[in-house]
Amino acid sequence: MFMKNFGVANLLESGVCCCAWYFVVLQLVRNLLSHVDQHSQTIETAKLQAIGTRNMAFTEVETRSEKLREQRNVIADKQEQLERLNAELKSLVMVKQEQEVLIAHLSDSSLPGQ
Repeated sequence: MFMKNFGVANLLESGVCCCAWYFVVLQLVRNLLSHVDQHSQTIETAKLQAIGTRNMAFTEVETRSEKLREQRNVIADKQEQLERLNAELKSLVMVKQEQEVLIAHLSDSSLPGQ
């Protein structure tokens, strides 16, 4: 079957010498190796692209995780700042109320006729 497909049987039937047979087989092997080489290069290129894509995906996951940690830290810092500012506001409101009470008390005691 193999010989028939490539015309080797015709060469043998026509009485071509062994040298011609050798060169025909050699050419077939060279063609086969050329095709195998082309396919191996295609496969290697696809493999490298797949590796690159996989590396990019892993890098993206790591980058997202790092960004998420950074954002959580920023949120925690802002939350602490908000708590400090709320405590300061509460303190200032209390001081203001105390001062208003003191001013009202002083105003009442400084009124003439008391």
